Amino acid sequence: FRNVTGVQTCALPIWELARELRRHAGDDRLPVDLRGRLREASQRASDRAGRDTPPVPRPPKSPRPARAVVEAAPCATESGPPTPGLKRILFVMLHPGFIRYYESAIRGLADAGYDVHVAFEITRDKLGESVLAQRLAAASPRITCGTTPPRVEGVRDFLARADRSALRSGGGNSKGSSAESRLRSWEHLATTTRLMLDYLRFFEPAFAGAEKLRDRARKRLPRPFAATVRAASAAGPVGRRGLGRLLRLVEDAIPANPAIEDFIRAQHPDLLLVTPLIELGSQQVDYVKSARRLGVRSALCVASWDNLTSKGLIRVVPDHVIVWNEAQKQEAVTLHGVAPGQVVVTGAQLFDRWFAGRPSRSRDEFCRLVGLDPARPFVLYVGSSMFIAPDEIPFVERWLRALRGAADPSVATVGALLRPHPANEGPWMSFDPRRWPNAVVWPPVGSDPNAPDFARDFFDSLYHCAAVVGINTSAQIEAGIIGRPVFTIRAAEFEHSQAGTLHFQHLVDPQTGLVQQAATFDEHVGQLSRALGPAADASLSRRFIASFIRPRGVELPVTPI
Repeated sequence: FRNVTGVQTCALPIWELARELRRHAGDDRLPVDLRGRLREASQRASDRAGRDTPPVPRPPKSPRPARAVVEAAPCATESGPPTPGLKRILFVMLHPGFIRYYESAIRGLADAGYDVHVAFEITRDKLGESVLAQRLAAASPRITCGTTPPRVEGVRDFLARADRSALRSGGGNSKGSSAESRLRSWEHLATTTRLMLDYLRFFEPAFAGAEKLRDRARKRLPRPFAATVRAASAAGPVGRRGLGRLLRLVEDAIPANPAIEDFIRAQHPDLLLVTPLIELGSQQVDYVKSARRLGVRSALCVASWDNLTSKGLIRVVPDHVIVWNEAQKQEAVTLHGVAPGQVVVTGAQLFDRWFAGRPSRSRDEFCRLVGLDPARPFVLYVGSSMFIAPDEIPFVERWLRALRGAADPSVATVGALLRPHPANEGPWMSFDPRRWPNAVVWPPVGSDPNAPDFARDFFDSLYHCAAVVGINTSAQIEAGIIGRPVFTIRAAEFEHSQAGTLHFQHLVDPQTGLVQQAATFDEHVGQLSRALGPAADASLSRRFIASFIRPRGVELPVTPI
């Protein structure tokens, strides 16, 4: 085995040896007789171990050397060979948009000598995501991009499906061979089971105020099954636990998808990464299950700060779950049932570039470019996503009215730079900033978010502003990194996306948050007045960044970790 694989078997626990043997037994590049001997050896090792899978890890009593996923590969700024036993990585993403979260990490892995294949379940070009995939693939010969195998129900069809009157547990088109019919039935059962589990989670006490999140999960589930979940939830904790156990037993009984197993085997990775995994009814669960069967280690990369609280469940837990901070680790443990020893805290690598950024223009040049008065400070309003703020224009108009009517002249005359969310520009097409003095919408609606100067212009906007205001968006985090004071106003129309979401509480927590919230516009004007004065305080931002974005050290880039 050592001669074939290069793995020092004497250093492996017996159950891990069984998994390594089983994985290499499925390698079609090896001679048939050798694969047969490896299968026999795998069975003998499994018999000695008494089980085929490793035990659930317990929190270690003291730090110990981590495995390949825990101690991530060195990036381009470090030297040294790849981690022994880890040479090829398969990274399954829902669509190319997730490259934005992991581009620096993938490039760093390639520079350190790892081969990375990124596979997308769907191709999406809503915000020009195909450009991201092309740019990533061109970055290094060690990086390749492609698609995942087609499904009986394509992922795109699954995401767009709205026929909630149809039962999905085996119905539908029955054409095809008996094997295809069985596969279709299993996939429909898997989809229904996962959607039921996701809907069920939003009846837990932690989500008591998350009505919109609960309603979003309900809309994805066929009506008869939604009624079943509601009935079980009405029975209280006993009913929820009972239905949850039943659904998890069904999930455990659903076999691995043979096409996915063949795909993973053909890629022959040493490590499988998936993101986001927690989309409602996500089919990425099947990649985790297949990797487990093939003896391939797996990890969930939690892409964003809201993923563990506003989406679905981690229904099948990979070997590791990689999160930003201790708060997310607690969410993974308490809300998803992940063992603490399986959670790895790294920090948020997607923000590294904000720490190293520098403005491309002077403040006067920037103000003249966008159309603001260079003699006055300006406040940056950052738009939110469609789910958070379906139509924020009436709110923005009330906000501008409050600013222009302020008794403090520094607030009444402050500039207002209004930046629409790139995925929620529609409502802004009817907004006319000329009604308000010293106010502009910039960049213009329809700008390409993948253009080379888009990120640069956003950085300049944050760097040169005096304060940042938003409803609930990651741009508020980026403002904190730059060191700007950040504000929000609680509004009834956004109750579902402020008080009704758990991730918003990270921003406004009195002890650890960075956003100063106001219950009224008058209170907000008073906060802005102080922020525009000489005693502006950025301590909230520094505290938040140290705990939420770079918990291993504010001066340490996260990508190498």
